[in-house]
Amino acid sequence: MPKIVDKDAMRVRIMEAAMQCYSTQGFHAAKMSDIAKAAGLAKGTLYLYFKSKDQLTTALVKWIFQEIEQQIMPQREVRTLTDYMSQIRTALDASEETRIETRMFFEVLGPSFGSDEVVAEVAGFFERIGAQSTEQLRHLVKVGEVRSDIDADATGRSIAALIDGMVTHRAMFGLEDARYRSMMDTTLEMLRRGLEIQGEV
Repeated sequence: MPKIVDKDAMRVRIMEAAMQCYSTQGFHAAKMSDIAKAAGLAKGTLYLYFKSKDQLTTALVKWIFQEIEQQIMPQREVRTLTDYMSQIRTALDASEETRIETRMFFEVLGPSFGSDEVVAEVAGFFERIGAQSTEQLRHLVKVGEVRSDIDADATGRSIAALIDGMVTHRAMFGLEDARYRSMMDTTLEMLRRGLEIQGEV
């Protein structure tokens, strides 16, 4: 009877092996044969799942960003400015796991940014985060929860960039929790005051 293989699980296994090899050997030094060995596969089997190292790396970057995206910006409806601010706080206060993944991503996969496909995946991540933030702001303007004179698109994408900058800065430079939380509280208060309808407290 033919062996049944969970293809999705196998792809994850290969991507985890690739990350391990990139971490220990360096991105450029790691070869497909090294990745196959780390995954416990024949080299030919590896090529059934990924035709090249570039294709594997692009899939790995996409997978990592999907994990980070789910943690920092879960898809959910926001009904009030308070909901929106709470979501941003959750995104800024990323878990230790997310911080480790972010640091590993830049340290290990930074050299892969020479690939147009990888750059497109990274750009797509920021596009999705910005688009989600923009749509939420448009809804809040429509229901009278935030000022009607804001540019929802520019503001939403600026907030996405702010989240990226603060989360990445914390992950890469290991800011003390107390200092980071003070920065986060100050930033959120400034943002709330800029969004709330004039005259509200």
